Amino acid sequence: ASALRVKMQKVKHRIACVIGGFGDPSINYMDVKKEIRRESAIKHIIEKKLKDIKKRGIIEQEQLERLWNEHQSKERDNSFLLMHIASLEIILRTFKVNC
Repeated sequence: ASALRVKMQKVKHRIACVIGGFGDPSINYMDVKKEIRRESAIKHIIEKKLKDIKKRGIIEQEQLERLWNEHQSKERDNSFLLMHIASLEIILRTFKVNC
């Protein structure tokens, strides 16, 4: 049983190295801060939703650009705000709310 345990630990370690590492593998976790900065599906989705919400005029374009640029330059971690603004756009679109 201990040989199997060692082998499983090695497999877990390899998987963590390949996908960038994470804590407990039983937890579905993504480092959103990093995902928004690197070329990823999350980054592209958030960019698209920010462009869509700009068109609504709910949030000033300059503020959205500032939040995005600060985050991308690592000046500030705006991942929480960016995710919530993108989520707002998804909710508004889902419920067909026009602003």
